[in-house]
Amino acid sequence: MKFLKLKRAIKYGWVSFKRNTWLTVATVGVLALSLFIIGTTLFIGMSAKELIENIEKNVNISVYFKSSVTEERIDEIKKDIEQRPELSSVEYVNKEVALEKFSKNNENNETISDALREIG
Repeated sequence: MKFLKLKRAIKYGWVSFKRNTWLTVATVGVLALSLFIIGTTLFIGMSAKELIENIEKNVNISVYFKSSVTEERIDEIKKDIEQRPELSSVEYVNKEVALEKFSKNNENNETISDALREIG
């Protein structure tokens, strides 16, 4: 009995498909396009969320001090900054180390290398 019902459903479905071919193709096309748009929207939303979370985790803030600021004052400011709960780490790089890192990062750039040699 169940087999007979399944056979009739397939038979009438195929007959209806043959009668209304363009309507069936249009319906399938609209459904496929709708599913594609929904999937793309979900993918973009999830990617944007992941990107925002990644950016929030990797925020770097640089603070530059004038030459007249003493090391003691810099240490005080560093301690104040370290007490902030939203920060994961604080790193102090003195003038000489920063210049050395900058020189290493830009050793292939002749303009910067010439400028550093000229400054001294």
